[in-house]
Amino acid sequence: MRAPYRFLILPLSLLALSACEERKYDEALAKIKGMTTAEEVKKALGPADDVDSIGASEVWKYKTETKPICFAVSGRLIMRLATCA
Repeated sequence: MRAPYRFLILPLSLLALSACEERKYDEALAKIKGMTTAEEVKKALGPADDVDSIGASEVWKYKTETKPICFAVSGRLIMRLATCA
């Protein structure tokens, strides 16, 4: 009898490999240049890796190969932070 889950091996392997790929810092910055709304940034970079809520605002953190890129988000407006923890 064959293993009933053998059809999952390839898709799970591809998913694991794609999760290992890190964003390139310069490429991520180039993608978001000139963007002013949270929707634009989320569409360009995908969901943030970490989200911290501070009252009605949020801090979005995107991990890259060298250093993170962080944004302060309030409603639709978004602003890139110079540094992030």
